[in-house]
Amino acid sequence: MAQFAEMRPFVMQIRAPKDAALKVGEAAGERIAIRAQFEPLWDLVVMDVRKDTPVEVVARALLDYFGESAALASFVVKVRGWQVKDLGVTLADAGVRNGTVVHVAHRYRRPVR
Repeated sequence: MAQFAEMRPFVMQIRAPKDAALKVGEAAGERIAIRAQFEPLWDLVVMDVRKDTPVEVVARALLDYFGESAALASFVVKVRGWQVKDLGVTLADAGVRNGTVVHVAHRYRRPVR
């Protein structure tokens, strides 16, 4: 765990929970730290993932973390402001690097209550 904490970029410390990063995917292989943000709550979680993890797995893990049970088709995933159209691509193919923010939002606007 100390090794992972040392490789965390500074951006991971801003508005992020201080507890351990959420580990997603297989344990072996080269891992990176990303910020996954859920739009309705404007809250985020730091994730420890492999570069070859599909975007779909990261999005589902984020939704599960925040207790959202809706289908993944109801959400849009963005990396650096651009929508990831094929959620089956790997994080590396989507342009995700160490410290990148992955943003998950509802596909359609929701009424304010």
